[in-house]
Amino acid sequence: MDAEKIKIGWYWRLAGIWGGLALMIGHLYPMFAPVQLAAFLPLLYLCVTHRPSFRNAFCGGFYMGLAYVVPQIFALKMPVHITAILVSYFTVLFVLLGFVLAYLFKKPTISDALAVGTSLVIFDFINFTALAMWGLAQSIVRPWSSYPMLIGFTSITGLTGIIFAIGFLQAMVLVVIINRKDRVKSGLVIMAIILSLGIADYLNWNMKSVGNIKVAAIGSLNRFGNEKINKTKWKDFQDSYPEFVNEAAQAGARIIVSPEIGFSFNENNTEIIEGFVGLAKEHDVCLVIGYACFGENENRLLFIQPDGQTSQYVKTYITPFEPFKNGDGELLEIPVDGIKCGAMICQDDNFAKLCREYGRKQVQVVAVPTLDWRTVKSTHLQSSTHRAIEQRYAVVRAAMDGISAIISAKGEIDASKDHFEEGAGLIVADVPVYTGKTFYSRFGHWPVGASFIYVLVYVVFTVMKKEPTKKY
Repeated sequence: MDAEKIKIGWYWRLAGIWGGLALMIGHLYPMFAPVQLAAFLPLLYLCVTHRPSFRNAFCGGFYMGLAYVVPQIFALKMPVHITAILVSYFTVLFVLLGFVLAYLFKKPTISDALAVGTSLVIFDFINFTALAMWGLAQSIVRPWSSYPMLIGFTSITGLTGIIFAIGFLQAMVLVVIINRKDRVKSGLVIMAIILSLGIADYLNWNMKSVGNIKVAAIGSLNRFGNEKINKTKWKDFQDSYPEFVNEAAQAGARIIVSPEIGFSFNENNTEIIEGFVGLAKEHDVCLVIGYACFGENENRLLFIQPDGQTSQYVKTYITPFEPFKNGDGELLEIPVDGIKCGAMICQDDNFAKLCREYGRKQVQVVAVPTLDWRTVKSTHLQSSTHRAIEQRYAVVRAAMDGISAIISAKGEIDASKDHFEEGAGLIVADVPVYTGKTFYSRFGHWPVGASFIYVLVYVVFTVMKKEPTKKY
């Protein structure tokens, strides 16, 4: 008996390790995001076939947490104190998830499978809100932005719709395999879910645009960039900025975005500001200029219209490394050629509050000056792509030390440049624009509220009955 318990214990550990690695691999190599579709199968199988002990449920979650977070920590190379926080945080979260799954998925039934999907929605929501160091970029399902045609339904559900589908479908596969009595009904449920998601994806992918606008992003390396690249550095970028603007204007760009903290000056430095205004007037373009306002200790952008009108925005969500003050979250809404445009800075697009506000305002193009670093450049781009789909706006992302990208409202990357690999440069693309609010921009993370209600009702009316657990 003791040998049998030890063997089962190792099954739980291995199931946890597999689950964590399967959830993690897409974060490092986005093409492998679909591996998440099998992440929970071994753990859920053990939940049904072996009554989990406290120790086994703990081990399953603990090893899943470590397998998920440790490889990412090594890849991201965060400071020691942030590494310690993230390892502790994710390990605790996954341990709790192990207990929840063991408690809820005791029988291979549709209601139990639904409990799995809804509990994962709550889990991921807690993940990116309880300790929102990087906001929505912390989501377990972030790498699915590499498959925009498959996740158009997030314009309805937001990111949490993806993790619901992943969890529910895996649990339903086990219901079909184990519960022969309900196999037909369960198969029909799986088909219905896949069909519903497919229809939502199809409608999102085939929505009609109401026009187009050509946009540009100028990106570079800063003074801490890769010195092996013998191209424009931070100071050279500032000197070459007028040439980039001229090139973009010649290509037909109407909005030209530069990186976060691409410049530094005070708001009372009228000579510099007038220089930018003159450049916008000369080329009849809109300029979005990221700069550090050291007099006010703020990370800002300056939005200059072709007629010389200027608007300011202050970064709202400051990263743990920044010495600046937080802005008040007051967003811009500026018409350009009859198209509604907005702007925010870097980390801001990892938080639904600002992004959904632009979605509710039906803004069609959002400029995002950004400053990343080598180990997070792809991670942040993955997250930014989700915002475009969820809110139905195009993103013009100009990066310092990262990847500049122009992203359509359908999540397509129309143009991109990795400045670590290619040095400073300009990208230009013609993006379609759309009208109308998305369901998600109207109602936000509504799947979380629905999931909480379902889990609560499930616990009260199903688990509390203390029905004997059948071994399958």
